[in-house]
Amino acid sequence: MDTAVYKPDGPCKVWGVMAHVKIVDHTEIDKHVKDGWLDHPSKLLEQPKRRKAKVVTDADSNEG
Repeated sequence: MDTAVYKPDGPCKVWGVMAHVKIVDHTEIDKHVKDGWLDHPSKLLEQPKRRKAKVVTDADSNEG
């Protein structure tokens, strides 16, 4: 049986959170969890929020 595993900050929206989604054989879930994948989408909601870096433009550095 195939099962989905998840990582935060990917191209797919899962439960309102952007995530990577990969389908793996259910016998390989433990291996993927050890590699940082999550075994249930609800765990995406438990991940700390990451702040995006501010984009600096020329207008931000103009003085005067």
